[in-house]
Amino acid sequence: MTDTDVTLEEREEARQIAADLMADPGTDLRAYKVARAYLAHGKQSRSGNNRQKILDFIHSVDYSPSVRMICKATDLSVGTVQHHLGVLEREGAIERGPGRRIMVKQ
Repeated sequence: MTDTDVTLEEREEARQIAADLMADPGTDLRAYKVARAYLAHGKQSRSGNNRQKILDFIHSVDYSPSVRMICKATDLSVGTVQHHLGVLEREGAIERGPGRRIMVKQ
């Protein structure tokens, strides 16, 4: 979907939702930008795609992969993978155990 596929009404709705997010003092600027980009363009953010790639890879193996293995499989940098693993852990999607264990929560 390109910018031209989005109607004026959809753009206005996205602006309104973004404005509502910013009115909430608990919303950080990054969440606002991601929500606005998602709504205005009708597609998942790049960060969401990266996190999904990481989760898909962890699901596809029968063992706990290392960060470097995830990097190689997803073609992402070590820093990017570590950042997204932290986000996934805070969201409750994964659990990191002792050592380098990464487990997907069911």
